[in-house]
Amino acid sequence: MTVKGRKKISHIAPKQNLQNMQVDFLVGLRIMEQLGKRRPSPHDTVHERDDELIKILNWFTLCLVSDSSLPYHDIACTMSAVPGLVTVYFTKGSAHPPNKHDHESVSLFLGTLHKVLADDLDSTAALQNFLSMLAVKTFPEVYRKLALIGTTEGNDPRRTYDRFCGLVDTWRKCRPQGEESSGLVVIAQNVRGSAEYATELLMECVLNLMCLEPVAHPADVDAKNAYMLPVLEACTLVTASTFFHDLVQSDSAFRVSLEINDVLFLHELLKRIIAVARYRSGCAAFAGRGIQNLKDILGKEGIANFVTGKGGIVVSWISRRHSRPYRLYHWPTSPHAEIMQLLELETLAIDDLDDELREYIARTEPVTKMWKKGGAVTPVLHCELQMILYLEKHGISVVGNSIGMNQPPCWACHCYMKKRKSVPESVQWTMSHTTGRPRGYWRIPPGNPDMAVLVLRALDKKVEHAVEEYAYECYP
Repeated sequence: MTVKGRKKISHIAPKQNLQNMQVDFLVGLRIMEQLGKRRPSPHDTVHERDDELIKILNWFTLCLVSDSSLPYHDIACTMSAVPGLVTVYFTKGSAHPPNKHDHESVSLFLGTLHKVLADDLDSTAALQNFLSMLAVKTFPEVYRKLALIGTTEGNDPRRTYDRFCGLVDTWRKCRPQGEESSGLVVIAQNVRGSAEYATELLMECVLNLMCLEPVAHPADVDAKNAYMLPVLEACTLVTASTFFHDLVQSDSAFRVSLEINDVLFLHELLKRIIAVARYRSGCAAFAGRGIQNLKDILGKEGIANFVTGKGGIVVSWISRRHSRPYRLYHWPTSPHAEIMQLLELETLAIDDLDDELREYIARTEPVTKMWKKGGAVTPVLHCELQMILYLEKHGISVVGNSIGMNQPPCWACHCYMKKRKSVPESVQWTMSHTTGRPRGYWRIPPGNPDMAVLVLRALDKKVEHAVEEYAYECYP
């Protein structure tokens, strides 16, 4: 972060100042994470579809997480394969060891897969078994994510829905024929007798997602299935809709007609719906082509070994082998002091704010609560980088050089991997697309400080943008 009278950390030899650079990352990413939430940039939110392998690997990790409020809940996954043997690798941030819940989730997944392979179930039956498994282990997490859909516009689902309906009216002026996605059109024809009702069905799906009545978490698997399956189906239909397709096309008449705040609202809404839809899309991909590919790799002998408990499919956790605590860092300044310095940047369009206005912005609650000066913080090597570093260190080849995760990749991790692509002969890893947001307390990956400097330079710009946008929020 460049301020008057302060030298950019990225201009200092990184090998001599790695500790200072780590603190700069903690401060910068915290500012980007907290202040950047107010106005997420649509240019950072990429809605390109994942390929089938990434969908499946992402889904593997989703099966393991029932409560993302727990520490070190971020999980990465990949898979190596040789004829007759498949190894699935999992890791958490900073290679924290798996807990009892993780082992139980893996056992349930392998037990369900055992039934599918032992009974040679077709894709439809396999899908039903895997969806039932999801209902058992992930109901609380799916329910939590579902509740976020209705609060995209404040805490009132009805207000969120009304705003969505107003934007659908705007969309109909740009596309008079209305909704044309195959899923909604087929349902409209079967239920209402005409494809003309597809737009109405889209709005009904969104209304149901936003205004579902709160429920106690049922203990019965059938009750969980009865609640979850329609929700997952509705999210899948909505994310594939023509309406949202037009939104993410930057040159569409609908997108061009929208005010920036409406674009941001719809992107955030779509992101929250996708977070729920991933549970079904990954499940369907695995139950279909995924199971068939697995059978092809294992062959009859590998399947027999797995069914009889003699191998075939192995799960391996990448975790720490020692209990040495990670290094603690301390917040060097107060958020107030940091933001006051940033507001004086000559590169900001708001550099002419007087002292009173700067002081007001730096004293607002979102700023003052970002951290406490002198407070301890432990950086975490995020799971996606933990996985990649382990695989490269041990020379392990994995299918498609692909990494799956239970959440979108962190902005800093994504940026780090993007910078690595410029290094000759480096492995080109594939993950889901980032939403442009960081994930907390990023730890600099070991072994390549020069690469971290490039990420820090990119972070400088992101922090300046976040502070500038926040200042405009305070003084529109």
